[in-house]
Amino acid sequence: MEGVTRDVYHLYRDETVIGRETGDIVFTADPFLSRRHAAIRRNPATGEFTLTDLESSNGTYVAIREDVSLVDRDFVRIGQHLFRVDLPR
Repeated sequence: MEGVTRDVYHLYRDETVIGRETGDIVFTADPFLSRRHAAIRRNPATGEFTLTDLESSNGTYVAIREDVSLVDRDFVRIGQHLFRVDLPR
């Protein structure tokens, strides 16, 4: 498919930050991302993942401002990037 790039990001830590300038996953060319835009956090006790907007300018996943639980096969849009969540089964 033309114009589509597929990258896979394996999240091994309890927190992964996505941003334009700093973080674990950085997209410098995306003008819609804030410097530190969002974080995906894993609760070690439950294995549950949550998505947290880090007070970004453009919001995360329909402009969330509070934590949201992530489930397998969720889609998350951050800036111009679309992520699919694949959780271990």
